[in-house]
Amino acid sequence: MKLSFIVLALLVLSACSGSSKKSSTEETVQNDAISPEIQQEFNWIENADFAEVDAAPFIASDDKFEGSLSDHDSLSKESIARLPAPKIEDAIDSNDLTTKLAGLCHANRFNDAFLLVKKQFRKYKKHPGFWNQVGTCYLRKKDYRSAILFYNKSRELDSKYSPPLNNLGVIYQIRGSQAKAYLAYKEASKLNPLSLTPLFNLAQLQLQGGQVDNAIIAFQALVRKNDDDVDALAGFATALFIRGDTEQSLRIFDRLPDEAIQNPSYGTNYSLALKLSGKEDKAREILARVTSTPSRELIDYYNKVKAFVYQGGN
Repeated sequence: MKLSFIVLALLVLSACSGSSKKSSTEETVQNDAISPEIQQEFNWIENADFAEVDAAPFIASDDKFEGSLSDHDSLSKESIARLPAPKIEDAIDSNDLTTKLAGLCHANRFNDAFLLVKKQFRKYKKHPGFWNQVGTCYLRKKDYRSAILFYNKSRELDSKYSPPLNNLGVIYQIRGSQAKAYLAYKEASKLNPLSLTPLFNLAQLQLQGGQVDNAIIAFQALVRKNDDDVDALAGFATALFIRGDTEQSLRIFDRLPDEAIQNPSYGTNYSLALKLSGKEDKAREILARVTSTPSRELIDYYNKVKAFVYQGGN
């Protein structure tokens, strides 16, 4: 059963107070009452398996992924989902359990990930970062109900820990509850003003909802925190472009490194802004640099921009 280990993780045992010692005769009688077949089936279980395990400490300042892409992508320090495949393999080999768990989940090795959870949950039972990552494993499986369960468990352990609240916002947004997502991102950003991810998600949500001026303010705040961050710069440039400040948006787009331009989400908008400003040759040059395959959600837009950029060209 998919959630069989959850029962172990959440079960609270109540015991009678006081103790009593059984005589060796009584113990022998009880042992004899267990059939040899049952004893053989479970002979791998030892008393040590039931010993209390020291809980792993949670240190908020250490709650980040150290295999980030570079200083140009500060969000990758907070979310392993932003890392390329080789970096995710590094995460899987990490000695840090939550990093290893994140790597397994983002490599879609869910069986290995949940086996690791089953083995380690007692040690990490009071670790909000661990349970937040378990929730994210279920989020990647699109099992949103289980994801919500574990995000809430993480929040119960530390109500001021912002990542699970941000991740609940992601689920709300996926489900079409934009207002709830907005509140979740807003509160997560308030809980940890130094965290960039909820502010970035908030800015994107505002941009999608037509709150362009608010999105610009949020993206500006991100750029102030790291003026080399490619996502903040691309979001800021896109928001300015949507508002009609094409020349200013181009000045921001021009600061993007080549690897960011290769991303169709950014290169397509950059190319369109150049085309509309009359810089057709450079628009085609930028679009030609897009090497990644556009996502299913982006492919129609990409093809329309490509047709427009090459319209009347050689």
